[in-house]
Amino acid sequence: MFWIDCYKYHCSSFVHQNSQTSCRGQLWFDEGGSGNDFADIFVRCEACIARRQLSDATVPNGKVLGKCEGHRPWLGPKAQELCISEATGKSEYNRLLVRSASNAYFSQLLGVISLPDSDDALQKAVNLVYDDFLQETESSDQIKYERKKQKVAAALFGFSDEAVWVEIQRRQGGQDKQYKSIKQVEIETLLSSPFEVGEDVPESDFYARARKLDRIKPKLLPLIEPI
Repeated sequence: MFWIDCYKYHCSSFVHQNSQTSCRGQLWFDEGGSGNDFADIFVRCEACIARRQLSDATVPNGKVLGKCEGHRPWLGPKAQELCISEATGKSEYNRLLVRSASNAYFSQLLGVISLPDSDDALQKAVNLVYDDFLQETESSDQIKYERKKQKVAAALFGFSDEAVWVEIQRRQGGQDKQYKSIKQVEIETLLSSPFEVGEDVPESDFYARARKLDRIKPKLLPLIEPI
């Protein structure tokens, strides 16, 4: 048995079936069975003993819970318009929907910055020279030597020896590419270069650059590296 803290018109009219909507007695859930079937759960008014099966509220177009009034402030001032049926041009009727039901859908929004994966760019760069120059590399110091070759220097431009060495070790060890979370890819991309990420051209997918710290208070400068 559970108490329902509800004094709105829809709840009262449901249990009283529009006969005594002025009654404001406390409402209770009475469980009449051992399962979770709505046919075994009743809504009861403590004041006038009115009682009704909860399953009545699940009937499509049953009209027992009244019409949708658009009480969804997070959708903005046009929330009421979303209650209108395209077929009839009138407000839809409310009905009870189980939260875990297969026909219930609750969208999940995820906002991210659209950044290129720095690992993808590194792998493409290493691909250009791996077979001919880097396949037998044994240390990051050897990469510095290989950079003296024009083709290697052009392919690996913008990538540190340490980053290239990590990619080479991954390939030599036969490891598959690791899939990372969106946030991890974002921060790694932004930290991949101390000054610029991407190209400042109209067709570029993304471009970011470090700002000068001339507007930062002097006492904060030791605590901040780049912005």
